[in-house]
Amino acid sequence: MHKKWWVLMAVFLLAGACGQQEETVAVEVTRVERVTAVPPTMVTPAVQDLMLRPTTVTVVVTETPAPPPTPALKELVICQAQAPGSLYLYDSSMLAADSVRHAVYENLYTNIGYAYQPQGLEKLPSLADGDARLQSVEVAAGDWVVDSDGAVVQLAEGVVVRADDGEQVRFDGSLLTMPQLTVDFVLKPMVWSDGTAVTADDSIFSFELNGVSLSFWNADLVARTAVYEVTGDLSLRWVGLPGYLDQTYFLNVWP
Repeated sequence: MHKKWWVLMAVFLLAGACGQQEETVAVEVTRVERVTAVPPTMVTPAVQDLMLRPTTVTVVVTETPAPPPTPALKELVICQAQAPGSLYLYDSSMLAADSVRHAVYENLYTNIGYAYQPQGLEKLPSLADGDARLQSVEVAAGDWVVDSDGAVVQLAEGVVVRADDGEQVRFDGSLLTMPQLTVDFVLKPMVWSDGTAVTADDSIFSFELNGVSLSFWNADLVARTAVYEVTGDLSLRWVGLPGYLDQTYFLNVWP
């Protein structure tokens, strides 16, 4: 009896196992890793040697030259009745100013002894030597000329001028010739206080400076100058307006 029971149980279990379907189940597997912490590497700072030790230092001393001695101031004593109002060359022609300027500037000419002598000029030009010339030029209406009264005017009908033959004529618009002076000057070699050589261009600058409104000395001569130009390193030419017959033409140069 017991034997049959075990046989039946075995058959029943076998049948159940055969009748059950196979099922696949996904299983999530968690992996656990063990990490061993490594302590950071300890860096030992370098120990500086702070011990003070005697050190040999070589000092190169550059000798500074002594500055040149300050030149002694020079004094100029001028005894005259009045003090100059200005030492500017083209401010005025007062005698008190000229006396001081003679000590400051190189004079192109002097009139010591009541006669003119060249000083900064090689010579005083003259009509006799040919470095001063009186020539005839044609003039037309609108030209700047010097009339018979010595005034600077623009030539127009009715203006009385002196023709090249010396006769006074009233301009009527027709062809007219008038006398004109041309004078050549040559400077002596000179230098400025800093050693720079003086040139004819410096004289042109002086002429232009003399022509500004604040200059009074030689204003009449500037107004009666037709041309003032450089002809060489140390040579200059002055040309007057037609009709201007200057008796001291040999002084018409600018320092």
